[in-house]
Amino acid sequence: MTEEQPHRALTERIAALEAAMTHMKDIQAYRERMQEDRFDRLDAHNRAQDVEAEKFATETKESVKGIYKLIWSGMSWLVCATGGLLLAAALKLLGIV
Repeated sequence: MTEEQPHRALTERIAALEAAMTHMKDIQAYRERMQEDRFDRLDAHNRAQDVEAEKFATETKESVKGIYKLIWSGMSWLVCATGGLLLAAALKLLGIV
């Protein structure tokens, strides 16, 4: 200790340490609250992204179903047209028409 600093009583030092510990506990509680807030914001953001991804997946699934339906209708038309041509050719070949 320097001459400018008077000796403090033991109880004063203990009181100062307790005050410092209380302040440290307050800081720790504040940091924990801030961390929980950040986690909550990240969770909300992730949930929003999940909803967007689910919506996109549903839209894509419906789009693919539409494409499949179009392909199947085109194939059925092609099969019917080819069958009709083959039937006409067979009838012509047999001399029925």
